[in-house]
Amino acid sequence: MPFVLCADLSIFPDNTVLGPAFTFAAMDFWDAPGGTITSFVNETAGERALQFPDTGLEINLPLSVPWVRMRIGQFATDYRIEAFDPGGAVVAAFNMTFPNSYRNLYLRGPDITVLRFTGGDNEGSVESVCIPIP
Repeated sequence: MPFVLCADLSIFPDNTVLGPAFTFAAMDFWDAPGGTITSFVNETAGERALQFPDTGLEINLPLSVPWVRMRIGQFATDYRIEAFDPGGAVVAAFNMTFPNSYRNLYLRGPDITVLRFTGGDNEGSVESVCIPIP
């Protein structure tokens, strides 16, 4: 049975600026260039999560994994999450279209190494990202 490694961003206090680049739980987080905000932890709807710029957020995972479990929130416009393999092919995708709420999400795909979030009008949120470690 694999160990599950989680980057639980809810542990940081409200308004903690973490971007534009940081490493947490062996995962590298990067704000996409050109954004009008820098990723920061924000408390919304009673939960704390990393709020990312509309231009996007990229998370590089420490190894290829068959699935990623996340808790995500949407508090403005829709946004898209794509999972990429080591060759840059999209192996899974999800459109977050549940405004003013948090959702649990599993993305499954062979060899996921990168997650990319785009859109959300500066109010997309990532509370946690969990991956299996063999």
